[in-house]
Amino acid sequence: MSACDVVVFDLGNVLIDFDPLPVYRDYFGDDSAGFAAFCASGRIWEILDHGHNTIGDWDVGFASLIEQRPEWRGEIELFRRDWLKFLLGPMTDSVAILQQLKTAAVPLYGLTNWPAQVWPPKNHADSSVQHNYDFLQNFRDIVVSGIEQLRKPDPAFYRLALERWQLPPERCLFVDDLLDNVEAARDLGMAAHHFRSAAELRHELVTLGLL
Repeated sequence: MSACDVVVFDLGNVLIDFDPLPVYRDYFGDDSAGFAAFCASGRIWEILDHGHNTIGDWDVGFASLIEQRPEWRGEIELFRRDWLKFLLGPMTDSVAILQQLKTAAVPLYGLTNWPAQVWPPKNHADSSVQHNYDFLQNFRDIVVSGIEQLRKPDPAFYRLALERWQLPPERCLFVDDLLDNVEAARDLGMAAHHFRSAAELRHELVTLGLL
């Protein structure tokens, strides 16, 4: 039996499917694959989500990015206008695990790199498919980068969350799809799982005695 009795989840590509590429292909064809990969990598947040998250600074960030990469003006403007279309809905297998943890009375928390301007997750006004994000109510608390003006893998972001939750790191299993974020959690003394599939996560949770 592990000492971990709390699970801390990332959201994007762990519980919520996030992929800019389908939207960009609809608008720009395969020519947009480079920019979509840039978005999916998270590198865009080095420019847009660097600790200045008011609506005004969001505008400044996009203007700065267009100035740096004018060849991507159309893609950048689409990113700003239609970001919510990149959310393809809950990842059902992972959400089922979340619900099972909740039923087992495992304390659940969220730690996400997510822009304040599009928090909480919701459907785009023009979306034909309406996704349900009610599963987020299973969390006792979710700490959001865009609100806190910190982001993973900055150790200060993890420390802020742990202090707010009044949890020592050794009690927590952190789950994230990005290895840099997983390694940062481990460096702080948290157990951490590099998410690649719901099946692997379930195996880890069973091994730890959480399921």
